[in-house]
Amino acid sequence: MEYLPIMIELKGRRVLVVGGCSGVVSKVRLLIQAGAAVEVLACAPDQSLLDVTAQNSKNVRLLRRSFMADDLIGITMVVVGPSESDATRSVVCSRARALGVLHNGVDAPADSDFIFPGIINRDPVLVAVSTLGRAPSLAAALRQRIEGILPLGVGKLAQVCGGFRGRVRLRHPDATTRRRFWQRFVSTTLGASEFDEEHLETAIEAALLKPDDGQRHGRVDLVGAGPGDPGMLTVRALQSLQSADVVAFDRLVAPEIRGLARRDALMLSVGKQTARHEVSQEETNKILVQHARAGAHVCRLKGGDPLVFGRGGEELEFLLDAGIETAVIPGITAATGCAAYAGIPLTHRDCAQSVVFITAHPKRGTKLQLDWSNLAAPNQTVVVYMGVRMLPKLARELQAAGLPPATPAAIVVNGTRSSGEKIFGTIEQLPRRARARGVKSPALVIIGEVVARAYGAQNAELAAISRAADRSFAATPAVA
Repeated sequence: MEYLPIMIELKGRRVLVVGGCSGVVSKVRLLIQAGAAVEVLACAPDQSLLDVTAQNSKNVRLLRRSFMADDLIGITMVVVGPSESDATRSVVCSRARALGVLHNGVDAPADSDFIFPGIINRDPVLVAVSTLGRAPSLAAALRQRIEGILPLGVGKLAQVCGGFRGRVRLRHPDATTRRRFWQRFVSTTLGASEFDEEHLETAIEAALLKPDDGQRHGRVDLVGAGPGDPGMLTVRALQSLQSADVVAFDRLVAPEIRGLARRDALMLSVGKQTARHEVSQEETNKILVQHARAGAHVCRLKGGDPLVFGRGGEELEFLLDAGIETAVIPGITAATGCAAYAGIPLTHRDCAQSVVFITAHPKRGTKLQLDWSNLAAPNQTVVVYMGVRMLPKLARELQAAGLPPATPAAIVVNGTRSSGEKIFGTIEQLPRRARARGVKSPALVIIGEVVARAYGAQNAELAAISRAADRSFAATPAVA
């Protein structure tokens, strides 16, 4: 480790900036935020620097002249701008070194004894990222990634925790017990709570009333992994996945998403496939409770949204009945994700004023029972989950209920993934086309006039399908 990362308190201390180019403006702003008394030496200051000094006249003093040796007396830190000559930078840094003043040459690591890192500011939480000046663009990219997973209100959490330290010390005088209390509270709050100050204070008050039984208290997050593309994970889903001790995942969760879990997390496949259940739902429920009761943070990772045809409702009931702390983190469901991937608008003012989500995969031991007449109504979009195997029956029943055979329809296979495929046709044609292409799950079926309006797929065939559907719907009376 070439540098020791430290945080320096600069409130009220004098800091000198040598140079007037735009390259020092970000450093001046940073020093102002830290509460420093900033002095800038610049013979010809850039307009952006003049604006900053004018806006912060109480904290910044601008001197229009060159550097002199005595300028460093009483200074805590000096920064030399990137437009200054090598000779000027060398003189300033040599003088600073002789006086024991911290010095930094912007974009000149060799003439610096400290480096400005990339900073994520969630005051009082600060995260610094640095490549020691070797790859600034990489540091910026890493900072952006960390910002994406760091809760916006984490500073409030730190503030509230700081305000309760004295009370927690009184309640838990023993250091081990106190550390366990904070670990449990912070872990639970980061994964399951909103960062509202009043809510946080209520939560910590409640935690203080609970006796310490010396045990870790686990919890389960029911997390939506989205339709497949890792970029469609929500921030909260990623936070849960990366902090979990145990990840119980479905078959439809992409390997790239599973790869975002902690390296030391226990990965459990509890996936199910049509006519082949590797792990029963009852077994899955018991696994979740078992690990939570052992003190683990469990991320139950489901494709799409956990409460849309993902059996999340059943698992939620079981967990709550078992007294397990549970949170639901929604995800982008397959209907919206795959429709967007295929360029299909699910609603359209001209042809679809409602959307219906159905599943063609009933509970084991039961028959598929759907209101075919309502599903065949005009001016709506029908989205079918798990419908590949039952597609011939779906097509027959819908047409028998009055849906025109020329109604546009599509199958989206592996939607949002690089291996994705889109198959267009009519409701009459689609079963044959799916069979000819050897379509297998995961696939989503979309039925309705909106399919003919798919962006990027409007060819002569779709245009003909759309015209035929218009004529068919015009001749079909609305279903009451």
